[in-house]
Amino acid sequence: MDIHWILYSCIVPVTVQGVQISLPLVGISVLLRLCVLWGRLSSGVINTLAALLGVGALWMFYQTGVLYFAVLCLLVYVLLQTLTKHKGAIVAIVCVSFLIICEGYIEQAEVWHRVRGSFLVLVMKVISLSFDLDVTTNKRGERIPPTIAAVPSFDSFVAYCFFPGTLVFGPFVTYTEHSKFLTKSPLSAPWLYSVLRSWLLCLLCLAMSSCVFSFLFPEPAWNKWLAAYSAAASFRFSHYFVSFLSESTVLAAGIGYQTSTTSTHRSSTSYSWSDFAVVRPLFIELPRSLGTVVTNWNLPMHLFLKSYVFKPSISYLGKFGAILCTYIASAVLHGLNFQLAAVLLSIGVYAYIENVLRYRLSVHLNACVMDRPCPINCSHQHKKGSPLAWIVNIFFTLLAMFHLAYLGLMFGAQSHSESELQAKGFSMFHTLRKWSHLNFLSHWVALVSYFIYLLL
Repeated sequence: MDIHWILYSCIVPVTVQGVQISLPLVGISVLLRLCVLWGRLSSGVINTLAALLGVGALWMFYQTGVLYFAVLCLLVYVLLQTLTKHKGAIVAIVCVSFLIICEGYIEQAEVWHRVRGSFLVLVMKVISLSFDLDVTTNKRGERIPPTIAAVPSFDSFVAYCFFPGTLVFGPFVTYTEHSKFLTKSPLSAPWLYSVLRSWLLCLLCLAMSSCVFSFLFPEPAWNKWLAAYSAAASFRFSHYFVSFLSESTVLAAGIGYQTSTTSTHRSSTSYSWSDFAVVRPLFIELPRSLGTVVTNWNLPMHLFLKSYVFKPSISYLGKFGAILCTYIASAVLHGLNFQLAAVLLSIGVYAYIENVLRYRLSVHLNACVMDRPCPINCSHQHKKGSPLAWIVNIFFTLLAMFHLAYLGLMFGAQSHSESELQAKGFSMFHTLRKWSHLNFLSHWVALVSYFIYLLL
């Protein structure tokens, strides 16, 4: 690698481009927060302004693609006003049908592939809101009142759907969390630090993705696994770029804080901005398990899938069925794409196999080697710091990194022709050809792991 060329011909122009993309969104979010703090505008005016700024941001990135967002938003609001029960299930079916129709029959693949990420955020928003408006029952048959008492007013609903700090690049936030932006949380040094930290991290990850990992291990015949790791790492850091950018916009807009009340001579409320996170790269690059990767890849989406798919289905389908249902739901929401579906379903099955295998190993070895860290007072003889537990956990960390290189290869373009294909989404044959180049080794390893679990 030519370090001088990478610095001046790649990192500098890529960073400038990243600033040009990200700064308007962060600026819009800060402007909206300043309007809230001004205090002279009603909540209705603020909501309308938020929706207009969100539409403007969408137009800046997608032009006429904003029409799809508007149509789904209006359709869902009509359903919420007319339906008396099962709002969540019906809205979810409508949203999935809308996704399939747009991707399969209306829009060109290149255009929809570009819009799909933001559209996914909108879909998660309206589905979560619809379920939160439903009356549910627990295992004992007792009725549980809805999380949100009534359908929001139209201006509040549109502001939630088109909120500029959470729509273009995400993240998903619930309606309750979104409503925090109307609170006059004061400007502070911790807030400014959190926004700048996330924004600078997003630019760093963009440079790492485009200018470091893309050229780290070009592929000679003997080096295909290092090349696979390089391509997968480039994809992961591009994901970190989007995640940290969404983190900075949502914090800039005044969402994501935690409050606590201090009891002194006069009670006061303090605001903490450091706990909100969209992604945790360290838990992905050096994972304890694949389950850790899944959880920390996109924390808000993990919350959505856990709350609105996994928990409602586990009592009917069991743990494995609920896990499979969750990954199928994730694949469907991401679009009709074999590449995405194959990777998501593979990692779901892998994570389940690792979970049950490591549980059996923890019993047979009497060691803290499960896919999640044991509590401090666990009954295992060999604690996490013991040589046995350390060796086993390091082995599974390396195994997870191996699986990530194999699965992430699908999203890393290693040539100009692949970059053009990536704009549409890779086909089934291209995906299978990429994996066959690596001898389907990751899938074979997963199969062997499952047989070991059965033998234990």
